[in-house]
Amino acid sequence: MNRINTIIFLPVVITLQTEVNAVLSLLELGYAVSGGENESTRISYLSRVQYSYNGKYILTANMRRDGSSKFGPGNKWGNFPSASLAWSVSEEPFIKSISAISSLKLRTSYGIVGNDSPVGAYSYVSTLSMNQNYTFGTYKAVGAILRGFVNPSLSWETVKQFDLGVDLGLFKGAIDVTFDFYDKRTQDMLILVPLPASSGSSGSIQKNLASVKNQGLEFMVTGRKSFGDLNLTVSGNASYLLVNKVLDLPGNPITAGTVEWGSVTKTEAGHSVGEFYLYKMVGVFPDQAAIDNYTYTNPTTQVVTIIQPTAVPGDVQFADLNNDGQITALDRDYFGSPIPKLTYGVNVNADFKGFDLSLFLQGISGSKIFSDLLTWSQGMHTNFNSGLDALERWTPDHTITNVPRAVRDDPNGNIKKTSTRSLFSGDYARLKNVSIGYTLPKSVNDLLKIDNLRIYATARNLLTFTKYPYFDPEIGGGNTSRGIDRGTYPQARTMIMGVQLDF
Repeated sequence: MNRINTIIFLPVVITLQTEVNAVLSLLELGYAVSGGENESTRISYLSRVQYSYNGKYILTANMRRDGSSKFGPGNKWGNFPSASLAWSVSEEPFIKSISAISSLKLRTSYGIVGNDSPVGAYSYVSTLSMNQNYTFGTYKAVGAILRGFVNPSLSWETVKQFDLGVDLGLFKGAIDVTFDFYDKRTQDMLILVPLPASSGSSGSIQKNLASVKNQGLEFMVTGRKSFGDLNLTVSGNASYLLVNKVLDLPGNPITAGTVEWGSVTKTEAGHSVGEFYLYKMVGVFPDQAAIDNYTYTNPTTQVVTIIQPTAVPGDVQFADLNNDGQITALDRDYFGSPIPKLTYGVNVNADFKGFDLSLFLQGISGSKIFSDLLTWSQGMHTNFNSGLDALERWTPDHTITNVPRAVRDDPNGNIKKTSTRSLFSGDYARLKNVSIGYTLPKSVNDLLKIDNLRIYATARNLLTFTKYPYFDPEIGGGNTSRGIDRGTYPQARTMIMGVQLDF
């Protein structure tokens, strides 16, 4: 038997990346313009060793050292190793005899990478705001103040990931299947922590604070088939999140996701990042009898009290989750995550005698959206106009409803108590792109003395299937404040027709 050993040694590769942003504002302000400039630099050293034995067993090891100007002295550099091992099982004699299997590879890997993306160019440097007035007695002085609080100890966020995977090819490439299991641990996570009001600032400070665990499955399959002149390729991918959990978070939990009446997310150890932390809405009191019957019995004294004694018919009934006979902040609890459990996509490509068709569908499942739009469309607590939902509000003649009464200043907290009333499923499936075209035959192109002519039509965001009642379920946001709809502008449905002409 011939044995082939291949060793590739890549000693050092150096990459230098410099980003300079110079912006001159185009807004005229008192016949003056203003601008700003920032610069950041990253340098990387990479070494790699690859070893292959007989084309069956493949080992790759990497070592990289990254430096970033975004961090202060003593924290600029990080070392990030990785390694992978693969076994081409289809090269073994006991697999080669199975004609249906064209390729089969088992692989595993472990690696550490660094991340400095959440950090600004000068996040570790304190800056001053000039020309600020302060009064000493009757004397007004002009000086400078700190614009915010910065953290000079910021350093690399590190991600450690273990992966097990299978690559399978069937029927001479007609079907390709890829399956992966991953375990990803993010340490020294770079997150914004809201500052207390006692600091004199309403902003946040960035810290290397938390460690987060993510586990999941990823799957991709591609099928190819020809039916005479029709060629068809269908591919699908899906990612299922098994675990998203904060393992460690020193200090107090992080409350974020600020809306008009406070924060709606909470991040603490043992839970997902940025889970919705809300009051639970039971319903709307239809009448006084429902209020009087919503009671609590003291287990010691057996005294019966009304849980919401100041409520009136048409107010929201909140759940007494801690069972103490009153509605307080202690009755807030976790009610789902904006992070989807399932993310998927489907691609279809077909061509037939000059005609071509492509489709792309994407979607998510298992996520939640907190809609601040409900506050404004159903609030009826200010002078602003309301949505059509307000027509379904509680009135003495319309008592069975989930929309509370119209009232000034919201004495019961129907709006001010951020509750599950504003929480919706964020699931959706969207036909993201559809394109159809026709390419003239070569004989016609030769007659017209051109190389190629294709006529096409494309539609983007053509259809969206969702139960979310507002503009767009595709909501973004930061780590601890994602999934909050403050009136996100919907993605436009676009129709394009065109001609592609090559000479």
